[in-house]
Amino acid sequence: DTVTVPAADGKIMPVILISDGKNLPAPSVAAPADESEPLLNLNLEADKELLREFINESYEHLQNIENGVLILEDDPANFDALNTIFRAFHTFKGGSGFLNLTPIKDLAHESESLLDAARQHKLTLNSPIIDVILDGGDSLKKFVVQISAQLNGDNAGQPIVVPTVGLIKRVKAILANPSAPVAAAPIKSEPAPIIVPPPADQDEQPA
Repeated sequence: DTVTVPAADGKIMPVILISDGKNLPAPSVAAPADESEPLLNLNLEADKELLREFINESYEHLQNIENGVLILEDDPANFDALNTIFRAFHTFKGGSGFLNLTPIKDLAHESESLLDAARQHKLTLNSPIIDVILDGGDSLKKFVVQISAQLNGDNAGQPIVVPTVGLIKRVKAILANPSAPVAAAPIKSEPAPIIVPPPADQDEQPA
């Protein structure tokens, strides 16, 4: 269940109560989307079951990306971890392409290209590039969370917007000049959702 609570600065923050073990953030509702960002419109009527299958499989791929990045942070030359992350982005690209989820497909494609360049030893992974890979996984996670919410009836039919334009530009810049310093990610201004445990049993009264 999702609720809102006031933050220290008086703003209203989205909160998701953890009860199903997935520990996923609430869909972002804080700021209007940049008009330059691509819109993702779901065909819920025709693709609901396929979208559910896509989402269910996505959790494993997201976990593989996260685990692989953790390994690469300690061992950037770990080829098995690199291949695992590559396959996860590749699978995202295929599934999203089949369902016409173009913003996801484009992000997955560019991330896959970056990883493939590392696999072919055309660039050397370092901390800034690994951060770009992690940002790609985080953006995919945001798409998954918002698609899942619409499948559950929240904001159904509304365009989904996850900022990807800047990230894709960063990936293309790395591929164009692998030896150049990697630009830092822009500072995010919107508040992050607060993750809180589920409330105590309603029958229990405070002393």
